[in-house]
Formats: sequence, C-alpha cells, structure tokens
Amino acid sequence: MIRVFLTVFTCVFLTSCAHWSYPVRGECPTEHPIKGNVDSMYYHSPADTYYYRTWAEFCFESSSIARNHGYKRTPR
Repeated sequence: MIRVFLTVFTCVFLTSCAHWSYPVRGECPTEHPIKGNVDSMYYHSPADTYYYRTWAEFCFESSSIARNHGYKRTPR
C-alpha cells in the first residue's frame, strides 16, 4: 500500500501524470500498454510471455517510464 501512495505522490507532486494511468478491470489502455505490479515492482510489456495473464495495477506509456517510477523488467 505504501508503494501505491509513493507512486501517486510522485506523479501528482513531482511529475506529470500523463505518462501513466489506472487500469480498467486489470487491463491497460492501448496508449499505456505497460503493466505495472505494485507487490513485485515488476513491469510487463506486451512482448512478455505472461503479459495477458498479468493483472495490471498501474499502466505506463513505456518501459522507460515504468523504470523511472522504480519498476524492474519482469524476469524471463
């Protein structure tokens, strides 16, 4: 829960929120296809094996933006 707060705090107070969004029923919109998982702090791109099985908690515009928010690429 603290990670969610920190991500929202960072977005609202330090950077623009235009580069990430909240998912709808665990799926990301097409303009923010990178899925972020708060518990593991991993991000998943559409090219990843388990992308379509992953429930998104945050959605990012790109992998680099996910990394800027402290997420790591999912291990393969």
